[in-house]
Amino acid sequence: MCAVANPDVSIPITAPPAWRHVLVSRGVHVRSNSGIRWAVFLGFFWIQGMYAALLRAWGVLTNRISQAAREPYAVLMNLTPNMLPRQTVGFDFVSWYLETTARPQIREVWAHMTAHISQPCVTPVVKVTRHYLPGLRGYRRRLQFLCALVWMLLVGTLRGLTGQWWEVVMLEQFVDLLYVRHLPTSDFARAYVFNNAWFIVRPMWTYPAEEAGSKIDLVFYGTNIELFDPGHTPAPVFPGYAGMTWQHYFVWDEVQAEFLKHLGIKAAMTIVGPTGFADNAAVVEDFRKPYVVVFDVTPQRTPSLANRGTPQPYYNDEVWSQFMNQVQTCLATNNFVLVFKKKREIGRRATALSRRTVEQWSTRDDVIAVDPDVAPQRLIRDAAGVISMPFTSTALIARSMGKPTIFYDPLGALVNERRLAHGIEIAGNRADLERWLAKLPKQHMVSQPVS
Repeated sequence: MCAVANPDVSIPITAPPAWRHVLVSRGVHVRSNSGIRWAVFLGFFWIQGMYAALLRAWGVLTNRISQAAREPYAVLMNLTPNMLPRQTVGFDFVSWYLETTARPQIREVWAHMTAHISQPCVTPVVKVTRHYLPGLRGYRRRLQFLCALVWMLLVGTLRGLTGQWWEVVMLEQFVDLLYVRHLPTSDFARAYVFNNAWFIVRPMWTYPAEEAGSKIDLVFYGTNIELFDPGHTPAPVFPGYAGMTWQHYFVWDEVQAEFLKHLGIKAAMTIVGPTGFADNAAVVEDFRKPYVVVFDVTPQRTPSLANRGTPQPYYNDEVWSQFMNQVQTCLATNNFVLVFKKKREIGRRATALSRRTVEQWSTRDDVIAVDPDVAPQRLIRDAAGVISMPFTSTALIARSMGKPTIFYDPLGALVNERRLAHGIEIAGNRADLERWLAKLPKQHMVSQPVS
C-alpha cells in the first residue's frame, strides 16, 4: 500500500524471493534488506516449530499427556480462564456448550487451555487440560512417532534451507499432523470445537481427525463479523473468512448463515442463537437507580489495525466519542444510570482518547464502568434497556432476553442497514434516541448487585 501511494519510495517487503521479484517487475521499489528480513522471519517460524516439536516429544517421553477418555468426549479449543464456569450457572463458553442441544452426545468435555488456572472448574464433567490431543498408547507407538518426528524435522529444515520455505513456515502444523497420524481412530474426540476469537484458518491436524470420525466445529461467539462503510462504498471481507474450510459452523441466526453462504461456504451450519463467551461472576457495583447498559466497540490505534490488515472506517475516535457522549447526555437527561461495558480489555491497542475518557468517567456518579470480563447477560438481566454501538452482538443478546434494545448511530448513516442490524431498530440521531428512552420503564429499581 505504501508503494502504491508513493512509487518513488523503497519499501521493506518481508516475503519470499519469488514474490519480491514479482513486485519489482510491477514497479515496486523493494528495499535491499528485504532478503535479511525474510530470513529472520523464517528463523522465527523455525524456532516456533522446533519448540512445538520439543514440547510434543517431551510429553510423549514422559507420558504426561492425558489418555483418551473411555466415554465419548469433546475438546473445546484454546480457552482462557474467563471462559470456564465458576458457578453452577454461568454465561461462559463452556457453560453454553454444555447446555446447548446442538452438541453431540458426550460424557466428558476437555477444556483446552495454554494458561495456568489456579481455581478448579466447578463442573465435574469438564476436565481442564493443556493437551487437546490424547497420549499415545504403548511404547512401540511412541517410539515410532519420535523417530518419525526427528526425520521430519531434519528433512523439513534441509528443504527450507534449499528454498522450500513453506516447509519451515508449516513446521509447527506438521508436528501435530504427524502426531495424529499415530493416534488410533478410537482415541479421537467426538468433536473438536474452535471459536472465531482465535481461529479462522483450520489447523491441518483436524483433517485426519475428521477422517477418523471427529466433528470439527467453528463457533461464532458474535455476529459483528462484516466490515461496513458509513459512506456506503463496498467494503472488503475480513481477511480469512472467504477461505474457511471448517466441517461445521455454529451461527447465531439466519442472517449470519446467509452471509457465510454468500462467501461460498457450503458446509453445514446450525443456528443456536447467542452463545456464551467470557464471564466473571463477580459484579461488585450496586446499581441503585434504573440503569441502561451501553456497549461500545473500542476504537483502535491505526498501526494496530494496519498490522492486521483490517480497515475500520466506522470505529474511530470521532464516531466513538460522539456515540459515548451523546448516549451519556441522553441517559442523564432521562435520569438513567449509564452502566458501561467495553467489549474486552485491549490495552495500548485502544486509542488514547478512548482510554482517557473511560478513566475520567470512573469518577462520575451517573456512570458505572464494569469489568470487561463480566458477561453481558449479567448486566442486561435487570437493565431497563440496552444501547449498542452498531453492530455489536450485545443487541442480539438483549433481544433474546426480551429486553428493549437499540443500536445508536451518531452519524445517522446506518439507519437503513436492516440486514447488518439483524432486524433491530437503529436510532440515527439524539431525538430518536430520546423517544426510545422515554418508553423505557423507570419504576424498576435494582438494590442488590447483579450476580
